[in-house]
Amino acid sequence: MRAYVDFLYYRDQFFGQTIPEEEFWWLSRRASLELDRMCMGRIVEETVAVKDACCAVAEVLFQVAASGDAENRRVFRERASDIDFAYAQPEVFGVRKRMLDAATLYLWPTRLLSR
Repeated sequence: MRAYVDFLYYRDQFFGQTIPEEEFWWLSRRASLELDRMCMGRIVEETVAVKDACCAVAEVLFQVAASGDAENRRVFRERASDIDFAYAQPEVFGVRKRMLDAATLYLWPTRLLSR
């Protein structure tokens, strides 16, 4: 699977300024995989809407990666007898919602997100 966009598209067509070139290749590939998941494999053509959605999702992924683990984890506390437990779990659903919101801006007219 290849990414739907490259850095030149991101910079020159999407006018993105958030992601540095050396980070873009893996973020674009991951964003493409996330778009395929969101659209349930129905992307058959790399339209401008798909490419722009890929750029937007890549920016969300970059922001999540740049913010560090502490910000993207939810701490849970439990008490069993006299012992307190605290543990962190990744905030997966919050990140997925942010990616979906970013993609929806570009993909809603295409009906690719329809179930």
